[in-house]
Amino acid sequence: MNKFFSTNLMWKLFSLAVAALLWLIVINTQNPILPKQINNFPITIKGVSQIEEKGYVILNQEELEKMTIDIDIIGGRLEVDELVKNKNDLINSTLDLTPFATFLTDQSEKVERAVVINTIVLIDEVTVEGTSPKIVNVIFEKEASKTLPIEYEIIGEDKDKGSPIIKTLMSQVTVTGAKSIIENLDKAVIEINLSEFNKDNMRQTLPINIIDVGGNIAENVRSSIKDVDVI
Repeated sequence: MNKFFSTNLMWKLFSLAVAALLWLIVINTQNPILPKQINNFPITIKGVSQIEEKGYVILNQEELEKMTIDIDIIGGRLEVDELVKNKNDLINSTLDLTPFATFLTDQSEKVERAVVINTIVLIDEVTVEGTSPKIVNVIFEKEASKTLPIEYEIIGEDKDKGSPIIKTLMSQVTVTGAKSIIENLDKAVIEINLSEFNKDNMRQTLPINIIDVGGNIAENVRSSIKDVDVI
């Protein structure tokens, strides 16, 4: 009797082992575990409004907004394929600046911090192995403003021999941005090309260019008005 139960138990254990082996074979054949890299995935920046409420701007914000990362993931082939197909909905890469608003004080002109990019996926069977880059430098700087008179540069030839009249309710523009950038602003300029004016085209809306002391168009600044009408 004991021999019968012992033999029966051995067969049961053997059957379980075979079943487990077959399950592993099926899983690895039909849905093998695979690594995958997702390239050039955009990041989301959080906490910008909190930083601005403290009277600061992010000096390299434009650079950060254009930044993409490479994400290394691993998971079952079916789940990985689903993630890649719907990556914009199922992956979230965030640069959260909210906690950094607490240490920004009036005494801090410029502060640089290394901030971790947090990446999560919304499929449990897929794991994030790493990202590149994982950490980025963020530069916080005191905000400043400057009011500039709007100047006009005339180029081209007037085919109809008429002189355009600058018609705008604003003769100046207020520019806001990082203090180091604002201190180096020189002028606000509208470029008027007379050759583009004629009797059939007597009105144009032209952009205002903010120029720094080096003669370059300033970046990472905000203007109270962006263009004016010229007739």
